[in-house]
Amino acid sequence: MKLRKMIACAAALSVAATMAISTSAAAPYTAKLGFADGSWTAQDWETTTEITGDGTYSISTNIPEGVDEETGDPYPVTANGVTVFVVDIAELGTDLGLEATDDQPYDMTKCTVSDVKVTAGDTEIAVDNSKILWGDPEGKGVLRIEIYNAYGSTAVDEKYDASVSPINPDDIVDADKITVTFTLSGISGDASTEEETPAESEAPETEAPTTGDTSKPSTDTGAEGIAIAAGVAVLAAAAAVVAKKRK
Repeated sequence: MKLRKMIACAAALSVAATMAISTSAAAPYTAKLGFADGSWTAQDWETTTEITGDGTYSISTNIPEGVDEETGDPYPVTANGVTVFVVDIAELGTDLGLEATDDQPYDMTKCTVSDVKVTAGDTEIAVDNSKILWGDPEGKGVLRIEIYNAYGSTAVDEKYDASVSPINPDDIVDADKITVTFTLSGISGDASTEEETPAESEAPETEAPTTGDTSKPSTDTGAEGIAIAAGVAVLAAAAAVVAKKRK
């Protein structure tokens, strides 16, 4: 009976260590803004920010100046209205396994986008977060957050009901800067923490050696390797006991 409990303890240690490795291996993602105002005069397709996991992020337009064709003099460009307003997070759609269909191009089941706020210049624009869409509608492996798209499902025109748009594009008037803030959740592997709970709950039922306190978290960056080594060591000891008994 003790042998079985020792093997169970080793298996639990190995599973917990494997989970720790998988959740710490996620790389940061790059979120890129896609913005064009109502006349395509003010545009930004280059500004980026780094996404490191669940949390709140902000990204702002970097609208370049215009240049007078006759004089060559620069002049300020401001945004009026919206044609496209999205944020694309590269590779995250692939990692989340987002699926798109003709009937539902936005897969919003794998993560959550919330608390979206938009500021035009110094003016905060009203946003209906219940109408924000996210997913990978074009199958590019991205997580797209769609705030407004005249060619998509958030447009306000004769094809789409105005009730589907998160923002009123006419609210953006003579804005020299557009800022969007949003919160992401469900992309950091939080579910793995819950999965580790059963392994921990089995610990009291085992008769593991009392030398040292293996329940304390390690501050060493090699903690996962130590946990795996401990599991292997217990299994090896158990195998040695079996071999000895058979002799």
